[in-house]
Amino acid sequence: MASITGIYIRWLYIIEGATTTLIGIMAFFVLPDFPRSGEKSWLTEQERRYAEFRLTISVNNQVDELGTVKETLKDAVTDPKVWALFLVNVCFLSSQTWTSFSPSIVKTPGYGTVATPLLTSLVYVFGGILSDR
Repeated sequence: MASITGIYIRWLYIIEGATTTLIGIMAFFVLPDFPRSGEKSWLTEQERRYAEFRLTISVNNQVDELGTVKETLKDAVTDPKVWALFLVNVCFLSSQTWTSFSPSIVKTPGYGTVATPLLTSLVYVFGGILSDR
């Protein structure tokens, strides 16, 4: 029975991954880089103007039409906010892996089925206490 469940779970991941990959590839061809780019855009002229207006408002009324990909990549790599966001993301993902592996780590020394969840719940209790302040 366990092997049949494992097969279903594998197929579930394959189907989810294939669907996500397909949607990502389709989005690459459907979504425009900029509202004015591409003649085959699915936006009307009024929607293009509105999207461009929203973009200029979001960047402090500055329209950046002359930036190349190389300049934009250089700006992203040298921006400390990008690195801070990267660090926060890595820390967040690392903390999420704890929830997957902590019961296995705690159960390894030989704790029982009652003691293992109690020992792993301490992290969440202290996290809840500290996040309340």
